[in-house]
Amino acid sequence: MDFHASFGEEITGESWILRDTWQKVKPRYSHRIGLAKYPKQFKSSGIKTLVGRALQIQGIRPKLNLTNGGKNHEWKTLHGFRKFFKTHTERVMKSLNVETLMGHEIGLANSYYRPSQQELLDDYLRSVELLTIQNDKSKLEKQIRELKEKSKDDKHAVNAKLLEKDSEIQALKKQMLSIEQVQKETQKQLEELLRYRSKTMGVLMRTP
Repeated sequence: MDFHASFGEEITGESWILRDTWQKVKPRYSHRIGLAKYPKQFKSSGIKTLVGRALQIQGIRPKLNLTNGGKNHEWKTLHGFRKFFKTHTERVMKSLNVETLMGHEIGLANSYYRPSQQELLDDYLRSVELLTIQNDKSKLEKQIRELKEKSKDDKHAVNAKLLEKDSEIQALKKQMLSIEQVQKETQKQLEELLRYRSKTMGVLMRTP
């Protein structure tokens, strides 16, 4: 809309999002050619023609060979987008919301099911990633977020393991101290026993 306004179009709440195209720059000198104050609605027939030309230019769908009796293409120019939309949105959205967004009649359900615009928007936003064809940046950002979350989880798991090992080490230290105390006490008792034995033997040696 800012681009439209820069060519003199007065933007209002009724302005066309898709308007007729115009020659914006002079190819030889690359400067603007006048203004485009008076827009015309870019109709569905114009969109169909534009997409059809793009498909031919990209070699995705060649022209019909009328000499061989070709009358219809393998698939319709724009209907494929609708099929793509329906196939992918129904994976995450409510079916009735999908039909509503496609402008289809939902029969008797229309009398009972009337979602608000906000509800439709919230449901639609769940499918944005599935509908995005070239989404390298978004996928990368999502992968980064997932890796960060995984890193946090891994960090928590590592910290938990470290705390567990610290507890085990402390318990082993206590056991070792207890063993050392037992060894010292045993050594002390053994030394006392040996001293008592020496005294006893000395007494017996002196007895006539």
